[in-house]
Amino acid sequence: MKISKFTVNPFSENTFILWNEEGGSATVIDPGMSNKHECDMLMDFMNKNRLVVENVLLTHEHVDHIMGTGFLVEKYNCKVYGHTADIELGMKADVQLRMFNLSCEMKPFTVSDYVVDGDIIDFCGEKIEVLHTPGHSAGGVVYYLPESGCSFVGDTIFQMSIGRTDLTGGDYDTLISSIKNKLFSLPEDTVLYPGHGGATTVGEEQMYNPFVRG
Repeated sequence: MKISKFTVNPFSENTFILWNEEGGSATVIDPGMSNKHECDMLMDFMNKNRLVVENVLLTHEHVDHIMGTGFLVEKYNCKVYGHTADIELGMKADVQLRMFNLSCEMKPFTVSDYVVDGDIIDFCGEKIEVLHTPGHSAGGVVYYLPESGCSFVGDTIFQMSIGRTDLTGGDYDTLISSIKNKLFSLPEDTVLYPGHGGATTVGEEQMYNPFVRG
């Protein structure tokens, strides 16, 4: 399994692609492409590596993480996975755009496959486990790949920081509980790929993250 990252849109959001070198299917996590240039950049990567998007996995539905979802659905008719508790966020994407004074014209999409805590998604023979980690948003989830030893955590946690909790569906105590009881239950060497910034590990955040240490 290969992991590629594109950092896009005014929020410097990380869009991740899971794929294999022999080509074929790809899974895109949090497609935040906000303009034609960013969509073309991703398409060039797909075409160069002979990839077709099979799944889109949404860690949550804040607008900076979903702006390119409709583009991929229109292009590939791919499945979109997300949590039911973020339905309202997704339905109010236009409100979110105005709130952040963004002029991006998003193509519409709907979540085709709703996930709950403990679900398993199969991608090219590798299991992707769903962990419900509310707090940044009500429907925030983490996608854990035990075979690859990594997790895609959205805005649940960052390197030495955590996601903001002052937006709709956010709650500080809930987020801290999600991190300590769900995310920190993973092996210490699990690599965490956040929605913004660089990667870290469970062990590093347990030891040094000032918000959740101890």
